Amino acid sequence: MREKDFSGQVVIVTGAAGGIGAATARLFAAQGTHVVAVDVHEPQVNGAEGAVAGSGQILGVAADVCADAQVMRVMNDAHRRPQGRVAQRPRQLH
Repeated sequence: MREKDFSGQVVIVTGAAGGIGAATARLFAAQGTHVVAVDVHEPQVNGAEGAVAGSGQILGVAADVCADAQVMRVMNDAHRRPQGRVAQRPRQLH
């Protein structure tokens, strides 16, 4: 399988306050992707911004992805980022 290059794009990672979500956010950022790291745990997700020192590639956003209005706020914030466009997920997972 060929890897997709997300550098210069914006990727939204949910569950980014810890574990797999935090690791995914750091991995994307290390590869030049601009990450919107989302989680309901505000202090932890805000701390994710410093995970890639000095890069400015991770934006921590506290939101509950089960609430439609909060998801729309996250999407609007992501689309306003000047760094690139939001990368589209290749398929919907159910």
